[in-house]
Amino acid sequence: MSIDPLRLLPAATRVLGRVPATVVDSLAGLAGTAIGAWPSTRNRRIAAHTGRLRPDLSRGQLRPAVRANLRGYLRYFAEAIQLGAASPDQISARVRTVGRHHVQPTLDSGRPVVAALLHAGNWDLAGAWSCLEMAPVLTVAERLHPDELHEQFVSLREDVGMTIVVADEGRPVLRELVETAPTRPHLVPLLADRDLGHTGVEVTLAGHQMLVGAGPAALALQIGAPLVLIGIRHERIDGARARAAGTRSGIVVEFSRPLGGTEDGSRPAGSHTRADVVDLTRAWVAEAEPFLRRHPEQWHMLQPVFTDDLDPERLAAGRARAAEREARDCDRTAGPVST
Repeated sequence: MSIDPLRLLPAATRVLGRVPATVVDSLAGLAGTAIGAWPSTRNRRIAAHTGRLRPDLSRGQLRPAVRANLRGYLRYFAEAIQLGAASPDQISARVRTVGRHHVQPTLDSGRPVVAALLHAGNWDLAGAWSCLEMAPVLTVAERLHPDELHEQFVSLREDVGMTIVVADEGRPVLRELVETAPTRPHLVPLLADRDLGHTGVEVTLAGHQMLVGAGPAALALQIGAPLVLIGIRHERIDGARARAAGTRSGIVVEFSRPLGGTEDGSRPAGSHTRADVVDLTRAWVAEAEPFLRRHPEQWHMLQPVFTDDLDPERLAAGRARAAEREARDCDRTAGPVST
């Protein structure tokens, strides 16, 4: 039994858009429990990811962890569907932050902050909250199919104030971000814990090799902005906060310390090498590991990401493309050769 909630989004929006958030939350929890209990490739992959993060868990302990993961995953989509119906006060009440002091001074000074983002918790709710309470959000979304699904998913984010750059094939996404991010004190969160083209940075997570996106590090170094990790997790809320939120489902948004960039003026923005990108990428993955070990059920990673799980031929082809790109970059930065 394999269900992709994205495919249900158009119909679900029409059906659930006016249902009370508390009811939607309960339905998402029940559906997640049922789907998580059914044997499937997806559930086995979630169990494998969780087992890598938490090798201390027994097989019996992994099963409830998978169900908890699927509950959170469906809760994320249910909450995304209802974002447009939530008032600003409700959005504010649903979010609690940790480490906001790591980014607020930079944003207050009018400069952007780049964030490496995990597929964890509810990143769309966090983005809506930031647009209201902290800074305008500029981010990237992959092209979805069919077009109706893509347009609806993008509009969910734009309607709450986010600026979306769609990663169409051939579109110079990084160049657009470089041009746009410094124009305002943007928060630029980029999902980076999955490398779609197998051309990213090879890192170690919980003792296992995986590929992650180079985008956050490359952008931070290019524009001279600090890079932080954002980890997001669901939490149950009650009392006055739950009444203000209109639901018992809230999130915690955790900002790491600044991990790098050139904001201290020690070198010009953009004067970086591939090695700098690799080092900064590995720095945010090192910050992500303790978060994911503490909250493995929050990591909604349904695809293979560890190199041992990837198709060897596609992985080899991706590495070859990455090597060719690095060679071209070296040729461009080496300057003329004297003869």
